[in-house]
Amino acid sequence: PTEYAISFLKQKGVTDSKELENPEKLAELQQQFITDITPYLVDKNGIKTNTNKIQAQKAATDAAYKKAQLAIKQQEVNALGADAPSDSSYPSIRCQYQKERAFWNQGSPVMDKVLDVKVPFNNMTITARVYYPKDKKYMSCLFYIHGGGFIVGNLDTHDRIMRIMAEESQCTVIGIDYSLSPEAKFPQAILECIAVTDYFHQHADKYQINASSIGYAGDSAGAHIAMATFLWLRDHHYDISFIKALVLY
Repeated sequence: PTEYAISFLKQKGVTDSKELENPEKLAELQQQFITDITPYLVDKNGIKTNTNKIQAQKAATDAAYKKAQLAIKQQEVNALGADAPSDSSYPSIRCQYQKERAFWNQGSPVMDKVLDVKVPFNNMTITARVYYPKDKKYMSCLFYIHGGGFIVGNLDTHDRIMRIMAEESQCTVIGIDYSLSPEAKFPQAILECIAVTDYFHQHADKYQINASSIGYAGDSAGAHIAMATFLWLRDHHYDISFIKALVLY
């Protein structure tokens, strides 16, 4: 079943970790895989009863599918390892960090929907990723700012934690792909987070969020930027009455 699952994923065009880290896509593919492999299981094992069939499907397909995902990811990591820069430059450090996080996002909660939004800022755009938990609209909103020592990390490396936070809090979570240091100088990251906050606050109806109940969350360096963003808004006399929480760790 594992070899079949690998072949199945490749036939469906799943050849890189971006596809494998999309829980919504994987849930759909896994259901297709279960449907495809059921006749094979029944014929090979002689399963007759529905109960035994369901148990066999779950045991065999779950194990095989997870092994197939890991195998494809490992192939990509091996390929990256051959081509990745091996020096101590920032691009090399970021590449290694991306590889380190390659397996961490597996098993993430499935969202109702996930949107990537380009937010205009000066002469550039900032990517924000919006996570909607299932069956919720106009809920509170958390802006998530990822960690990574200010120099590494992006929306993909912290995809799982944002999904978990959305599922557990039942808030819309918006990740901010702020510019990294040392290329971006202080206070670039803070200003980008403010621009994203302003954009979604002004377009709350379009994105179905509650503009009167917003918070900031972040880990490590992201927690520093989250706190700095809040303090910047306060000290520059912005209206911060809609900011209800800071989740920093």
